[in-house]
Amino acid sequence: MTNSQRLSTVRAALRKWISERHPDQGDCDRALSEALLIRDGYFCGRRFRFQLYHAVWFLEEDEVKIHTPQGEVVARLAASQIDALAQTWQAESESMQPTLSIAEHREAAAAAQEQHEAVQHHDEQQHRRAA
Repeated sequence: MTNSQRLSTVRAALRKWISERHPDQGDCDRALSEALLIRDGYFCGRRFRFQLYHAVWFLEEDEVKIHTPQGEVVARLAASQIDALAQTWQAESESMQPTLSIAEHREAAAAAQEQHEAVQHHDEQQHRRAA
């Protein structure tokens, strides 16, 4: 697994962990910022800042520490926990595909019909010119 793939897994795990603790708080599971962690000139992890928590992913240890903005550590996620949370988050995200409202459905259908009629009109004009 590449670093970018693992980073995606870590992001999903953090979103799941936060959303489980605050299910009614909308987008509190979206990172407000991320920062690369560099040690001795080498990438060693990433820091995430959320509305209610901060988290640090340590690449070498493949561990995430989650803490309050005041610095109190509230969770440590090992690699297996990161994987489990991410899998759950991704499965839930896939099952929550957005649906169209009735108005959006009608607008989409009308636009498709309008496009279909325009193509038919264009084809009829081409046919007349050829004849």
